[in-house]
Amino acid sequence: MDGMDDTTPRTATTIANEVTSAVDALVRATRTSGVDGWQTPGDAYNVITSLAVSGHTLIQTLEQVSRLLYDLNGQLESVDGTLQTEHQLIGARGALRRARTRAEGMEAALREALIYTSGLRAAASDEGPTVTPPQ
Repeated sequence: MDGMDDTTPRTATTIANEVTSAVDALVRATRTSGVDGWQTPGDAYNVITSLAVSGHTLIQTLEQVSRLLYDLNGQLESVDGTLQTEHQLIGARGALRRARTRAEGMEAALREALIYTSGLRAAASDEGPTVTPPQ
């Protein structure tokens, strides 16, 4: 947390930026198999578990963002004056509702992936863990 000490409150925007950084780091960490901490089906299972939990909290967050926009109705205006504010709010909330539906689908698919990966283990080998070459 650059420029923040333990007494600085973390805002929703700050935390959202931290999430973006964490997801970027996860992409880098999972790019190549065979590296420390990314070698076994258990590693994949643990990442899928965390993503499934995050998917559930993403759904709740989308609802709360939509609620904020609803609560701000009547206190907002379009910055460029060309769009009607009410239509912008309706459009944003509709897009958030669609995102929530897709996030629910993602969460369900991740839970299904957990079922399939829970029964996997690395095959016994004298050469160490099986590695999938990057594609």
